[in-house]
Amino acid sequence: MNDPASTLLWRVAFDVPERAIAAYEAAFGPFALTVTSYSLEGDRWTRGEARWRLEFLVPTMPDLAAIERTIAAVADQLGISVGDVAVAPLTEQDWVAAGLAQQPATHISRFVVRGPHERGVAHPGKIAIEIEAGLAFGTGRHETTSGCLSAIARLYRRRRFRHALDLGTGSGVLAIAIARLGRTPVTAVEIDPVAVRVARANVRANGVTSLVAVAGGGFAPARGRRAYDLIVANILLTPLRRMAHRLAERLAPDGRLILAGILVDEEAALIAAYRAQGLALDGRIQRGAWPTLVFRRGSRGGRRAA
Repeated sequence: MNDPASTLLWRVAFDVPERAIAAYEAAFGPFALTVTSYSLEGDRWTRGEARWRLEFLVPTMPDLAAIERTIAAVADQLGISVGDVAVAPLTEQDWVAAGLAQQPATHISRFVVRGPHERGVAHPGKIAIEIEAGLAFGTGRHETTSGCLSAIARLYRRRRFRHALDLGTGSGVLAIAIARLGRTPVTAVEIDPVAVRVARANVRANGVTSLVAVAGGGFAPARGRRAYDLIVANILLTPLRRMAHRLAERLAPDGRLILAGILVDEEAALIAAYRAQGLALDGRIQRGAWPTLVFRRGSRGGRRAA
């Protein structure tokens, strides 16, 4: 039997209400190799809140007492109940199998996002996007990603776009969706070098290397084109507000800007920042506590449901 202290990886898992996901991701994210959350469909808390499974992979044998104290502290702060905590060692083969098992195909509007293990499975009428997320964000499961994919599909029902920018591309899922749906050239930029490698591999796997150019260096590569008629940025409130002027400058006349990565209570601040740049809110999609906002250039037309 292997020495538990020398086990390659450990998995820590427990169930929480949906509204607690962000707090636990913040608490465990700094030392976890991966953070996964997924809905336990049909399972509800007695107060009606959707129940989600949180799983963290850590590289060394965890201090169970410290983990339980952290879980309890966050639960007390939020006033929630937490399911039993499961801690188990994983071999390298177990890790791969666990990752595949917890990532079934995700159906979002016109897309189905799946892992390589589901290659060859038919999804009639859907655009299949194969994603190996690795350590990069974007498997289609998070509400911000699904909101962006839904917004992309709805926009393409009305029109076609000629040049797109995916800022903070992560796994590349949004850039690939745009390329597959509209045959639109996409500049996909990312500051994280690990994500750049993951996104490039996913672009190759989906056969869109002629349409999607993945570049590192954050916003800098986006300056190569004067304007984009479709921009997607699924990141966080602070950088989205900081880049409001630059993104507005890069948005072509009658272009559309999709923003996500914020919580409902951050929405008003983001809308104000982009309205100050002359953009109007053109649509809104909400998944759980995560809104996706669609802006257009111009002040007429007001707010419209997406």
